[in-house]
Amino acid sequence: MKYKELSLRANTPEAAVTEIMYEIAASRADVIELIRLDISQEGRDVGKILSSAIKLLKNMKQRGSIQFFATEDSFKRSSTEAVFLQNKYPDMFIGNFSAPDGVKFIYIKL
Repeated sequence: MKYKELSLRANTPEAAVTEIMYEIAASRADVIELIRLDISQEGRDVGKILSSAIKLLKNMKQRGSIQFFATEDSFKRSSTEAVFLQNKYPDMFIGNFSAPDGVKFIYIKL
C-alpha cells in the first residue's frame, strides 16, 4: 500500500481547495492509495478551511474522483469509512486517533 502524508500550506479556503485538488491528482498519478491531510492552525481559520475541504471531498466522492474520506470525527463516531480504514490498514490505525492541539486531519482513500 502506498501512503502519503501532507500538511496543508494554504491560508484561505479557496487556496486550500486548489491545493487539495492538485495533491489528489498528483497522488493518483503516483498510484497512492491513501492520503492523510493535516490542517494546522498557524494563524489560519481551521474551521473554514476544513469546511471547504469537506465540501470539496463530498463533491469529488459523488463524481467518483475519490472513494471516500474520513475525518477525526469519523473515527470518534466509528463511521463506516473509519472502520473500513481500521480493518484494511490495521498497522496504521493502532492506538489513538487524536491529533495535536490545533491540527485537524482527513484521510482520503483514492
